Amino acid sequence: MGVKSILARAAPNLSKLRDRARIAPARPLPPVSRDDRLAAVRPPLEGVIVADLTQNVAGPFCTQILGDMGAEVVKVERPGRGDDARAWAPPYWGKESATFMALNRNKKSLALDLKSPGGLEVLQRLVKRADVLVQSLRPGAIDELGLDFAAARRSIPGSSTARSPPSARAARSPSARIRRPHAGVHRPRCP
Repeated sequence: MGVKSILARAAPNLSKLRDRARIAPARPLPPVSRDDRLAAVRPPLEGVIVADLTQNVAGPFCTQILGDMGAEVVKVERPGRGDDARAWAPPYWGKESATFMALNRNKKSLALDLKSPGGLEVLQRLVKRADVLVQSLRPGAIDELGLDFAAARRSIPGSSTARSPPSARAARSPSARIRRPHAGVHRPRCP
């Protein structure tokens, strides 16, 4: 049976379906606000504020998941340059790096010069307001900002905190630990 014969046999049924569709027009749905949703469908982290001092891949991916689950994520970036991932292109999404866009959805961005007193004061106010602080700065940088583990825990009352234990590897930057694993898989071997 050819395509033309199938279409010829289906034509009378199609006209009947079109007539029925004209009889019952679709009604527009009433508008629904965010507050009308059932409690079971509200995002689990709705109302949680996350201060995001991460960059590159691992940290932004972590905070993106928190944002996907309903948290309000405020990403702190360097003025003018921003996150290193902004320069990882092509591919582009419009004029932005697709990598950056893929890892930083559901976030608000805040450009702060953390070496200036005004920028540091804004960051400290953000951390006091936040429920969660996620950072992937170089070792020692968070201590220089006065937001080390103990200080952050004091400034976020009632928070639960987690951190990786100090080790010999902690002296390297977080991205160096990803790029150069200790397993020796990426080291060339000489005969």
